[in-house]
Amino acid sequence: MVMRKLRKFIICISALIILCAGCRSGLPVSAPPLEQVPVLHQDYLKSAHYFGDGWAVNFWNCELDRIDQQLDRIAADGFNSIILVLPWREFQPEIRGGQLNDYAADQLRLVLEKAGERNLGVMLRMGYTWDYYEADSVLPRYYNLMGDPAYEDAWLSYLDQVYQIASAYDCFLGGFLCWEDFWNYTYTAKALGAEKLGAEEGAFIGYHRYLEERYPLEQVNEWYGENFTDYSQIWFPSQESPALKLFFDFYDDYLNRLLAESQNVFPNLSMEVRLDADLAADREGNSYYYGHEATYGCQTADYTAVMYGIPMGFANQGERVSCEEAMAMTGTILSGLLEKNQGKDVYIDQFLYADNTPGYENNAQIREDQLNDYLERVHPILAEKTMGYGVWTYQDYGVDLLYNPQFALGLAGWETEGEVRAAKENGSMQARLEAGALIRQNIPPGRKTDTGEERIYVTGQYSCESETALTVTLGQEEPVTVSCKPGQNVSWQLDFSNTKDYTLTIQSGGTVYIDNLKVYAHVQNGMLYDMDGREGGCIKSLRMLNRELGR
Repeated sequence: MVMRKLRKFIICISALIILCAGCRSGLPVSAPPLEQVPVLHQDYLKSAHYFGDGWAVNFWNCELDRIDQQLDRIAADGFNSIILVLPWREFQPEIRGGQLNDYAADQLRLVLEKAGERNLGVMLRMGYTWDYYEADSVLPRYYNLMGDPAYEDAWLSYLDQVYQIASAYDCFLGGFLCWEDFWNYTYTAKALGAEKLGAEEGAFIGYHRYLEERYPLEQVNEWYGENFTDYSQIWFPSQESPALKLFFDFYDDYLNRLLAESQNVFPNLSMEVRLDADLAADREGNSYYYGHEATYGCQTADYTAVMYGIPMGFANQGERVSCEEAMAMTGTILSGLLEKNQGKDVYIDQFLYADNTPGYENNAQIREDQLNDYLERVHPILAEKTMGYGVWTYQDYGVDLLYNPQFALGLAGWETEGEVRAAKENGSMQARLEAGALIRQNIPPGRKTDTGEERIYVTGQYSCESETALTVTLGQEEPVTVSCKPGQNVSWQLDFSNTKDYTLTIQSGGTVYIDNLKVYAHVQNGMLYDMDGREGGCIKSLRMLNRELGR
């Protein structure tokens, strides 16, 4: 098999080069000279996404008081690296000024330090369109990135600052963007359609300029079936319009340009590219699938990142496929990518051998009795066609709706009544409530995703100095009381009807310490470790996979 060593790049800072007037102000435009040095002794990258006791959306406002045990277990299972997901807004709350969030930056340094102590490499997924940092959606920030120089400056500053932090650690391997974090605009554009607002947006994001530089207006009219007399009139095409091809061409070009600019401040930054094709129609009205091969080369990065899941290539009509069918399709999909990505290495940052994401129940899955066979036999394909892989759900997690659920940020995000304060108890931040006091978190509408579950769970821990009861209320449901005796550390799991009213209120009858709260309906299952850390049905096979890939 072809052995590869992943290498990190170290920036040697020289003079900053100022961009042309009117484009950027005071930001570096080209990467300094690069020096390659080996990072890991292992030749193949075996990665686990690390979310601590949270999940991707609230990890950076949780504590890391169990990081030593968690990273030790990851290393013991044969992984040689971890992947961290960095939400743009949480790391850089303000566009103007653009300084990093101190707590998130400090947590990043801590994870890098702890990973390095265990010879675990660290990969960074830069940018993420889900966070709880503010109540409103982060998506407008990504929309403005397409046309507002202030947002572009902030984006490059965010990448630059994170790179300066991470590149100071020998365990830092690099990073990648993900097409998914930027793809929401394509749905917004289709929705705007043949409206004045659609044409205005087309000017803002540069769609008009892109068309004018490449196509005569007469040719654009042929694609649209319209009679535009000026490029400024062009709106976004609908799903049924043959001109959708033009918009996809533009969007792939935008992602390539964004990546190229980003690589100027974050050397060797790659992108998780979109392997899925999009349904479109040609000018004869025939349906076809538009592929995004134009992005597969990832500009100057020396590898292509990708999400690979078992459903790719299958009809996805609820089929359950055999180990042999899954392995054959894995080889086919990866071979197809290698034919179109300029011969670069491939890193599967999300290797979805199984998936229970709500809404995708009809996707093809490996038969349950053959899933371990697949994990134990797929290593020759991965070794031949990729430089590494990563699992998303190393430990099962509840899709938690709470911000600051462990009081790492004090009482940020919580309403209080009575005497409440955040305090460190036994090495962990907790909320201390006196008799009659309460804490409450109103879950904003943007977090209320309907995953179809009928029950919603509230879990937590508390201890008390004298026998004390807690009253837990979710929305308008009947309150539930839990009790604790002096010296006890009580964990509770309560379930309520999923009425979509998720306001959590906890009131104390005496002095108590509360910690590790969660409110969730769906549990994401990776079959490796459950939420309590017990081994799942696939962990032994995954350890075997890691051993084979380490030979």
